[in-house]
Order: sequence, then structure tokens, then C-alpha cells
Amino acid sequence: MSDSEYWTSAVDTRSESGLATRAAAGFPATETIGGVRPLDAQLGIWPKKTVPDALYPWLFGPAGQTADAAGQPEPAEDSPPMNSFALLEAARAPQLPELLDRSELEWCSLFSGKAAQELREVAPYLVRISDDSRFTRCLFSNAGMPDDLWDAAPGIFLRSRKSLAELRRQFRRFTRIQQESGKWYYFRFWEIAALQHATSDAGADLFGRLWGGCRLVWRGDDEGGGATFHLR
Repeated sequence: MSDSEYWTSAVDTRSESGLATRAAAGFPATETIGGVRPLDAQLGIWPKKTVPDALYPWLFGPAGQTADAAGQPEPAEDSPPMNSFALLEAARAPQLPELLDRSELEWCSLFSGKAAQELREVAPYLVRISDDSRFTRCLFSNAGMPDDLWDAAPGIFLRSRKSLAELRRQFRRFTRIQQESGKWYYFRFWEIAALQHATSDAGADLFGRLWGGCRLVWRGDDEGGGATFHLR
């Protein structure tokens, strides 16, 4: 199936068949964690935290190891472990490609070929993060350092039993969409507006196709010096 056929075959979840698809998928509710504050310089603290305490269970602990969002059955005992990823947009953080180059983490661009080269400074990147990585700490830090990325809010986080290569193949199907006019557009499916649609009743089918096999963690509004994170 071509990308254009894939999109035109999407189920309308407002219809009877769409609602049946939603129910069969076990479409879950979104959970919320409020008041999450960024990490500071952590002077005199060792080992330094890489993730705020409220998010750690979801990104690296047992809380993020539930069945995936598309309602897949619980994994067998010999299933691969849950991996932690960040999906980040360099357009929001100009230093991102250089930080990834230095990170020693496994990462890739969602673009390929000429687009990956020409759009390096604005491209979306998928990176497998770890709880002992300086790069991970940068994502959640606001300590006045040049590498701090909290204020940039460059992307979202996810847990999955899939590998980085498997997720890249899954997500690349959605980097461009074709309108009825025939014109192609880049689709920033990690943006808040796209996530809000995908997590609504009307977007249940899209959510399963796009994020199947993943547990999502994304940042919402900032309020009172802290941020709200949503979990699906």
C-alpha cells in the first residue's frame, strides 16, 4: 500500500464501524502529571538525576511497562524489554544534531537521503535514551547551561518493545501526507495539536496506526513554574 492509499483508507471513528474499531482496540484514557519542574544544576548531588522524579517511573521504571496504547495483549515472558525513546525536532533546538553526535546514544533521522542532509538542522530525530546519559539530563534541565533543552521543549517521549530501526520504519510512513489536491506536506505528528487529535475519539484509529506498540509521554502547558505531562 502506498502512503497516499494508507491515509485514504483511515477509519472514521465517528461512524459505527469506527467506534467498533475504537472499542476493539481498548482505547485507553490519558493520564496527567502536573507541576513537573526541570532539573537544576544539582550542585553537590551525586549521582545526578537525569529525569524529574515524577517522570522517572514512566520513562525508565515499571509504570511505563504496561500494554501498549493500541491494546495489544500483554507480552510473553521472553518478550524484548521496554526501551525508552525521545522523538525530537531540531527546528526547536538548533544545537540538537551536535548534541546527538556527542551523545554516544543510538539515534537516527526520520528523513533519509538528500532530505536528511539538506534538512539536518530542522529534521525530526529518534533517539534511544538511557537513565545515565548526559544527553537525557539535558532534555530535562534548565540550569542556565548552553546544552539545556527544557525551554526548547523539542519533542516527546515514548516506551516500546520495538527497536529504534522498527520505530523508524513505523514513523517514516507518516512524515509526509498527501492532500486531495495531490500536494504533499510534511506531517509533524509529534506536535501537540496532532497528539490532541490522535488521542481524541475521532483519532482513535490514527493513534493505533501511528503509535501502536508505544506508550507516550508528552509535555503540555506550563503553569506556575512547572509543566504538565500527559501519558497515554
